[in-house]
Amino acid sequence: MHIAKLIIYQGFLKIGHKALLLGSFIGVPMILGTWVSKKIIEKIAKDKFQLFVSILLIGIIIYMIITG
Repeated sequence: MHIAKLIIYQGFLKIGHKALLLGSFIGVPMILGTWVSKKIIEKIAKDKFQLFVSILLIGIIIYMIITG
């Protein structure tokens, strides 16, 4: 899917090769990070994962209230 996007964006938006190369350097670690994260999340029990996400969301809410 990402390769198709690159081809379309380059063709229609005239994105240069330098931008495509930079996007590849950014995109590959993102894809690998997503894959590794999925493997880790699959090993966590559902109730522990829900608790973790809840705590994370509460932390984000508190941060947003404090920083505006």
